[in-house]
Amino acid sequence: MYRLLLLTTFIIVIGCQSKQKTTVSLLDYLPNNAVVVLKSSSFNSLHDYSNQHKAAMAAATLLPELFKELNQIAPNTTGQLSFHLEGKGQLVPLLITNQKPVYSDSVAVDTLRYNKTQLFKRNANPPTYYANWDSLHFSSPSKLLLESSIRLRSTTNSTYLELKQLYDNSTEDHAFFISQDISPYFDTLFKDNSPLLWSQWSKWTAIVPTVNSNGVYMQAYGVMDSSGASRLSFLKNQESVLHDLAVHIPSNTNTVQAFSFDLDTYKKASLRFKAVHNLPETGLDSLLLDATQLAQLQIGNETVVLIKTNKTDDAIKQTLVKKSKAQFTTENQILYAFSDENIIPNLLPPILKQNTYAFATLINEHLYLGTSKTTLESVIYALNKDDVLAQDERFKNYVKTLPSRSSFWGWSGPAHFETQVKKIVPTMGKVALGAFRQADYVGTVEGEVFYVALSLQKPNDEGKKAQAVELAGTTTFDTPVIWGPYAVHNHKTQALEWVVQDEENQLYLLDTNGGIIWKKQLEGFILGPVTQVDLFRNKRLQLAFTTDKSFQVLDRNGNVVQGYSKKGMRSSSTLSVFDYDKQRNYRLLLSSGNTLSMYDRSMKKVSGWRKTKLISALKYPAKHIRIGNRDYIALVQKSGKGELLHRTGKTRIKIPTEINLIQNIYPYQSGFVSIDDKNRLVQISTTGKLTKRALPFETRYTMAANRNTLVTLTENKVTINNQLVELDFGVYAPPQIQVVNNRTYIIIWDNQSDKVYIFDRDAKLLDSFPVIGRKWAMLGQAVPGSSVYLAAQNNRQELRFYKIP
Repeated sequence: MYRLLLLTTFIIVIGCQSKQKTTVSLLDYLPNNAVVVLKSSSFNSLHDYSNQHKAAMAAATLLPELFKELNQIAPNTTGQLSFHLEGKGQLVPLLITNQKPVYSDSVAVDTLRYNKTQLFKRNANPPTYYANWDSLHFSSPSKLLLESSIRLRSTTNSTYLELKQLYDNSTEDHAFFISQDISPYFDTLFKDNSPLLWSQWSKWTAIVPTVNSNGVYMQAYGVMDSSGASRLSFLKNQESVLHDLAVHIPSNTNTVQAFSFDLDTYKKASLRFKAVHNLPETGLDSLLLDATQLAQLQIGNETVVLIKTNKTDDAIKQTLVKKSKAQFTTENQILYAFSDENIIPNLLPPILKQNTYAFATLINEHLYLGTSKTTLESVIYALNKDDVLAQDERFKNYVKTLPSRSSFWGWSGPAHFETQVKKIVPTMGKVALGAFRQADYVGTVEGEVFYVALSLQKPNDEGKKAQAVELAGTTTFDTPVIWGPYAVHNHKTQALEWVVQDEENQLYLLDTNGGIIWKKQLEGFILGPVTQVDLFRNKRLQLAFTTDKSFQVLDRNGNVVQGYSKKGMRSSSTLSVFDYDKQRNYRLLLSSGNTLSMYDRSMKKVSGWRKTKLISALKYPAKHIRIGNRDYIALVQKSGKGELLHRTGKTRIKIPTEINLIQNIYPYQSGFVSIDDKNRLVQISTTGKLTKRALPFETRYTMAANRNTLVTLTENKVTINNQLVELDFGVYAPPQIQVVNNRTYIIIWDNQSDKVYIFDRDAKLLDSFPVIGRKWAMLGQAVPGSSVYLAAQNNRQELRFYKIP
């Protein structure tokens, strides 16, 4: 998909539909080795459009040679700018115009002659060569290119027959023509990992770009090679309503590449394509024999192929049973595991990306092939809940812009698209592409002619509310997730990362969008949150946590930090890290059963700590609260006993023994707040005064609070700063409060309907919420002011990552 979508960011200019005024065919003067030809009625206007918005400016960095040349061309100049490969991936320009260039600097000029034509050499750094003939003006940093053009004065150039067909019929103000021979340049640009397979495309492709405030658009068209060398030959004269497949595509899909399919056309095209490219013969799997549409889906790090077929369900099931070595039931759907000899190593080359498909399932008369069992389980889970792309409001608006029928169609979620562009193109790593909501292409192949429309769009006003949050990525795990995700900070790159643990006690570090950076086997399961610390005060962060077996500190690569391990932890153990004065002079408070121990940042016991024994184990990790210039350590034991201590562990505020707390102690306004076993809101002042207020409903409450916000939840009723909101009936986890960019977020999730809600402190639900998620959800950001992300568990083996504006 990126082969087409990336084109929208390579050439950022506008192409308005108007007739060219040039009468001379400048193509007649083009040397043989051109790989890019730009035909323009106004080079200056072409350059101006690179400043339309962030994506346009970002894309300008991809073709520095082009925009460097445009900067040097006088306003209102018409003509032809071509680029020619010299050396490894170097593009050298040749400008042919109807207007004489004006040079503002004064440098020495040498006069040369070649083939009875006068040349001029401007001794700038680097030097420039120029010449005039046939009322045209030529300039280039390459003397060889000018000499090649001069030779064409007396020789007809017959090497550009395919280009000439496109060139002479173009009527736009600006049109690019790109040769398949540009491959070496893209290999250099993409560090030899180019997604643009020009050798399997078309000899020449015409591209007419448009940029406006709403996005980047592009029309690409051309004539396929009659030899059958083009990949598009497989789609010849095939059209269908491809976007109808969205009803069968999970909403967490990162990319979609869909194709209309006809078996006879594919077989004929395959024979010619393999012969031209000298490729080995490959068999066609029987599951494709009656297929009419196919879509390759990227879901997390895995791939799924969706097949619409004319076969009956019974016939497909019989085939799957014969091919399988085992069958599993997930959400009342059968999942088939292929036997070794029936695993599909390369399905439908070269249309589909090469993968190994070992699993299959049949849902709603559509066949799904998957690279992993976990991914297909995720698909089943999503489809059973109608969690599909077609239900997404932004997607509904986007579909209205598509043609009714097409040969091929591709779509990418914008956050995923931006991430992949920056991975593939290193120069784009620190460039913001802007707030786009759709990246797509759609095209038809009629006879030997192909037409593709590409776009990278901003949201329109219609459906704007539903476009506030976008899915940034998903990650699936072979083993169910039991803990996390928790947001952490990469001190080297300043990036947002996440930590999560599975049932087999493997700890994972994930990147912003869920890509796995590393995993490490732990001896136990993590209890409570993970805390980042800078134990050596060198701005390098470590991860501190406790499991049911031991307390540990890991560096950012997952290695154990020596001297910071402690055995003997239990399932009731807790860890709290205090940094009283923000000087990184940490205090580590560990509880294990009825014992409580305080350590300094060198992992030595703090001698002045008084509180070492508890009546019962802690119900929550101890909490440090500062009010005014005083520090309080809040404890709530499983027995219900609450305590507010000095830094030394001595009692600071005595809480009566008859008050049995069932919730943690939180700071609120100028004091403290909790809930007791009599369903009362208990407020404690810094002088020790208690206020008890019966909560309005008899059912059990949970809560969260900070100095300015109080949230209580019972059944489906959530109260935020005295504002009551009734949610759908469900099974709700306790509310969480996070403050990001000085903005308060209240996070609540329903483990029955698998929905995550986020409210502001005025009890207003954020646009686009609820989103899919369950069990645990957390916000995170890289640095203050940067984008905010939400990470949430979905089914037991999947995480979802959302980008919040």
